[in-house]
Amino acid sequence: MLKRHTKHTADHSPIRVLQLAESPYVGGITSHILSIARAFREDPRVSIRVACLAGRREDEALLTQAAALDIPVTVLPMAHTLDPRILPRLRAYVRKEGIDLIHTHNYRATLLAWLAGGRPVLPTVHTAMSATGTRLEFWQGLERQVLRRMPMVLAVSEATRRWLHGQGLSEEAIRVCHNACDVAEVPEAAVEKLRRQHGIPQETVVVAYIGRLVEDKGLEQLLEAAQGLPVHLMLVGDGPIRAALEARSRGLNLQAHFAGNVADPSVYYALADVVSLPSRTEALPMSLIEAAARGKAVVASMVGGIPEVVQEGKTGLLTPYGDAPMLREALEELLDTALRERMGEAAWRRWQAQFTPKHMADCLAACYAARLAQ
Repeated sequence: MLKRHTKHTADHSPIRVLQLAESPYVGGITSHILSIARAFREDPRVSIRVACLAGRREDEALLTQAAALDIPVTVLPMAHTLDPRILPRLRAYVRKEGIDLIHTHNYRATLLAWLAGGRPVLPTVHTAMSATGTRLEFWQGLERQVLRRMPMVLAVSEATRRWLHGQGLSEEAIRVCHNACDVAEVPEAAVEKLRRQHGIPQETVVVAYIGRLVEDKGLEQLLEAAQGLPVHLMLVGDGPIRAALEARSRGLNLQAHFAGNVADPSVYYALADVVSLPSRTEALPMSLIEAAARGKAVVASMVGGIPEVVQEGKTGLLTPYGDAPMLREALEELLDTALRERMGEAAWRRWQAQFTPKHMADCLAACYAARLAQ
C-alpha cells in the first residue's frame, strides 16, 4: 500500500476513489456521497467514482439526484441483500476504473468491499447502529466485527467517534470528517412561485422538515407542537409514515404541505424561515448543515451530533426528543423575525468556519492518503 501512495505523491496523479453506496435511497448518506463527488470535481488530489448496490430497492433517489448534478453513477445489480455474484462484478469494476481505494457508506457496502478484497477499504460510519430484534441487527453486528479489523474508520461526528470507541474500535483507528455542503443559488422568483403555489402569505412563518418520513424523526411531535401556531409546515421527503402524518395533520387542522421526494430541495430551504429536525438520534445531519449554509435558524433535538452543528441559543434552539410542549415553546420563540435572522446569520458563519466542501475535501484527502500509506 505504501508503494501506491508514494506513486501518487511522486507523480502528482490523483488518488482514484470509489464511493460505494448502499441501495440508492433518499437520505443524508445520499446527500453526503454527492457532496463528496462535487467537492472533488475540480480538485487534482482525488478523482471520484460513484457506484451503488441496487439490491431490491426501487427507490432511485441517488440516481435521480446525481443525474441532476451531472454526476455519473454506476449501478452494480444484486438479486438479494448479499448476492455473492456481486463480488466478481465489483472486482472487475475496480480494475477497469483503476480504483486505488474504496470509500464505503453503510453496512452492506462495507461488508461487500471487504469480502471482495484487492483494494484498501475506508468506511464512513454515518450513525450509531442501534437496531434490535431485526435482521438488520445481525448485519450490523457483522459490520462491527469488520470495522474492528480496519486500520482506519471515518466517523461523521465526535458523537459517532465516541460510540465507535465504545464498540471496541481503537481511538487511533477512528478519524472524524464532518459532512459538508455547498450552496446552490435559488432565484427569488422560484421561491415566490412556490409560496404562491401553496398559498402561503408573506407574513406566515414557514417551518420545514427535509428528510425521510420515518419513525424516530419526531414528526408526530412536530405536528402537535405546530397546532394553533401561525406557521406553515413544509415536509419534504417520503416514507412509510407519510399517510399517517397527513391524516394527523388534517386532524389537527394544520397549514401543512407534504412535498414528497424532490431531486433538489434547495428552493424549500430558501422558502423556509426555520428548519426543524426533532429526531430521536442523529450522527451529523446533512439537513442542518444545509440549513446553516443557507442562513436558517433551526429547532432540533439535543441528541447525537446535532449539538456539533447547532449551537444552542446562538444558531438555533435544541429541545429534548419527544417533548412536544418544549418543541412548541421553541417554535413560538422563533416567531420573532429579528431572533431568526440573528441565529441564521450565526449559523451561516459557523458553516463557513467548519462545514464547507473545502473543509471536508481537505480532511478526506488527508485520510485517503494516510489509508493508502498503511
